[in-house]
Amino acid sequence: MHKGKYSERFKNQWVRTAATALLLGALTCATTPGWALHGFGGNQSWNGGSGDWNTASGWDNGTVPTSTASPDITSGAVTISTPGTTANEIHVGGANLLVGAAGSLQAGLIETYNGAAVTIAGSVTASMFYVDATSTTTIATGGTLNVTGFFQLDSGSTLILGDGVIFAPAQFQLNNLTASASLTVNGNDTATISSGISDVSGAVPIFKKGTGTLILSGASTYSGATSVGAGTLQVDGSITSNSIVLSGATLRGAGTVANVTVNSGGTLAAGSASAVGTLTVGDLTLNSGSITALRANGTPSSDQIHATGNITLDGTLKVTPGSGVLNGDTVTLLKADGTLSGTYASVVNSLGNALTFTPNYTAGAGGSVSVTAVQNSFTSFAGNANQSAIARNLDKVVGDSRANALLTALNALPGTSLPAAFTLISPIQQATVSTTSLANSRVAIGTLQSRMDNIRFGSTGLSLSQINLLDDDLPASALLAGTDMSVGQGVKVLAPTPKNRWGFFAATNGNFGDIDGQTVQSSYHGYGGTLGADYRLARSFAVGFAAGYDYSKTEFDNSGSKSTVNTVRFGPYATWQDTLGDWVNGYAGGAHHWYDSDRQGFGGMAQSNTTGLEFNSGLKYGHDFKTGKNKEWTLTPSFALDYTRLNIDDYTESGSLAPLSVQEQTVDSFRSTLGGTAAYGFTWKNIGWTPYVSTGWAHELLDASQTVSARFASGAGDLFSATGDNLGHDSATFGVGLRTALTDTLSATISYNGEANDRYQNHSFNAAVRVTF
Repeated sequence: MHKGKYSERFKNQWVRTAATALLLGALTCATTPGWALHGFGGNQSWNGGSGDWNTASGWDNGTVPTSTASPDITSGAVTISTPGTTANEIHVGGANLLVGAAGSLQAGLIETYNGAAVTIAGSVTASMFYVDATSTTTIATGGTLNVTGFFQLDSGSTLILGDGVIFAPAQFQLNNLTASASLTVNGNDTATISSGISDVSGAVPIFKKGTGTLILSGASTYSGATSVGAGTLQVDGSITSNSIVLSGATLRGAGTVANVTVNSGGTLAAGSASAVGTLTVGDLTLNSGSITALRANGTPSSDQIHATGNITLDGTLKVTPGSGVLNGDTVTLLKADGTLSGTYASVVNSLGNALTFTPNYTAGAGGSVSVTAVQNSFTSFAGNANQSAIARNLDKVVGDSRANALLTALNALPGTSLPAAFTLISPIQQATVSTTSLANSRVAIGTLQSRMDNIRFGSTGLSLSQINLLDDDLPASALLAGTDMSVGQGVKVLAPTPKNRWGFFAATNGNFGDIDGQTVQSSYHGYGGTLGADYRLARSFAVGFAAGYDYSKTEFDNSGSKSTVNTVRFGPYATWQDTLGDWVNGYAGGAHHWYDSDRQGFGGMAQSNTTGLEFNSGLKYGHDFKTGKNKEWTLTPSFALDYTRLNIDDYTESGSLAPLSVQEQTVDSFRSTLGGTAAYGFTWKNIGWTPYVSTGWAHELLDASQTVSARFASGAGDLFSATGDNLGHDSATFGVGLRTALTDTLSATISYNGEANDRYQNHSFNAAVRVTF
């Protein structure tokens, strides 16, 4: 006979089969027709140590157990790592048995005793499964245990369930001794026992252990007390015995339990973590320091505790507001069929936001507890001036039905999340759109300045291919105004020809940059092209007209927000120079913008489109100093003034919980730039080359931040303003480029220009070709 306790527990249990005889060792037992005695006792044993079930040398008879064998494992550790393992009975006493994730086991009986540990990570099927008082059975995440008969926990034994495990034995039984049977779910795991739990004899208490969540969804009839010692016990079925909730633990669910006592530090809730529900109890006693945590989502979708007996109140009521709760709403959270006595020591909003709750008590028979929502000011949650503007306007829309969806959504957020919500509502990103437009305008202006420099350096008629070193006595008066480089002694030039007055150019550019503000971070990139024609009225003066197109895309904060702008630009330009080296460039022009925005608003993407007009003009003065042995160096200090006015039409967003109507924006920029350029001219392979570098300092004379005014598109509330980041009044400018005179009538330029300070960067590349005739 088997040396464990199973036969003592179940020696009187019978298993119905066909009328047959059962061979127990060498003993043949006649049986009552229609019944067979389930036999006990091992016929081979594990030798000890660690090894695989299918290792023959691990067994005392040198063979792997067959499907009719009943092996004993009384020491060491056995692993089943392959599928298809079968046995009649398995007796594990004081040893470890592991069914690996790839393994499977089928047996008539599995018995554990003397502190045995069985871990199931694969698949196990058994007719009966017994866990002795000192033993532990673990169904790990991904493992399955299918018990077609009964699964029995002895008092003091432990069942551990992994995440996602659903355990559904045909019968789940508790056997009477003195200690509680432990049901354990660890970590953040959630497991379910879908079978009802019953007693074999006596009243076996259950103790819920582990920080995870155990769901009991069956109808349990065990009579021992239920202690929730850690984590969460969620009863979606029923328990007929009394329950106690200890400190740090939670009892919740949408089922029925008997009398409930919640100790200090324990929590009583309802429903599941993701859905509201009603938990029905018998008598309810809430001790001092206990917590009742319920969600108020608006009737009838709120949590509720329904006591069929009496309710005794104390401790703290924590109310979590959800969607649908507005100022003045009243929600019933507890009700008693018997009497209600006492009050809560405190009632708090668990989210700590702008909503508070006032309790209402109806004492005596048929008593209840309800709470009334009170909307407080949002301003205390604002973290900066833009957020304060939103918060003040939200205070004004309380009670306006047009803002109800917005307010209920805000009231369902933790207080710590409100500042971010205010920023999502704010049109602050739209202020950055205008900053990007100004940056694109400066790139276009840079293209015109480069064009005018080319006119000055690559004047009509100059043939750089004919620059030669000549006699040192050649007089400096051979220099003609408007040639590509100052000509010193030893250089011969071709005089300008009157017929080469017209010039045409084509330029393309690309730019990228980022804005690293305190409230908004964004990056942008774009590209464009410009076509122009100019006419030399005199050797020292030329006028022209240019038109172009550019595209830019701005992306914000890695949030999915973006804004694109398509622009058409146009305007005249002119350049003048004298024989002493002084020169002036000037331009005036306009642009038409088409804006499309997808802004990550509060509760969804807010979409909009609008148009804008731009005017810009500027003057740049400089002086070319020629130096070097052959005057091949040109050093040019310069000073520029640029003015831009940008008007963006008003528009209304669609989408999100708080779409805005944004007012017309007017942005002005007046900048000065003090800088200089160093250029070096030479010939190579009969082509004139002039590389150059430039640097400067730009100063914004007007406001360096932009303000956007808006209101809610619903019409609720008043106008409010959002001011963009101050990007600084000063920035460094820098650049490098190369001019080439390919023939007398064809020249080209490539260049890079940048601008940066500690909050803003812009980089652009330009390539241009000019043809004269």
